[in-house]
Amino acid sequence: MAKTATAKTPTQINQAAICRCTDKATHEVFYTMKSDLSDIWYQVRWIGNRWQCNCPAMSHSVCKHERAVNEVLAVRRERIAAKIDEQTAAIVATMQAEETPGLDAAETYLEKLRRLEREREARKQDAWKERSQFTPSHKMEVAPSGRLVPMR
Repeated sequence: MAKTATAKTPTQINQAAICRCTDKATHEVFYTMKSDLSDIWYQVRWIGNRWQCNCPAMSHSVCKHERAVNEVLAVRRERIAAKIDEQTAAIVATMQAEETPGLDAAETYLEKLRRLEREREARKQDAWKERSQFTPSHKMEVAPSGRLVPMR
């Protein structure tokens, strides 16, 4: 009995590049990538509330091209966050959320940064209160001028 090979669609793309594009007329950001099997280029666009590809497998819930775009975006966010401070990271997360509608990860990240900033400010205030406690090391007396001065 001979074994027969069944053709299975790969779940990851083999192409080295995913291109980020901007439509000059509408300023829409979308991604393109070349097909693994032919010279066809596929576009992944944000439609409604999710990424959608124009490949033949678009009837599936999420195709490999959409997953590749999500991976690229995750790496992009990680690289940006690693190189900037908290305030700038919050600004970048806001800009990414604006340029890519429905980007829940950026909104969640932005909320986390805001919470961390509030906690840092609270710690800073607590530290200031502890440092600013006046503990006199000398006994004080009133001078003839009426001023409060250390005792001799």
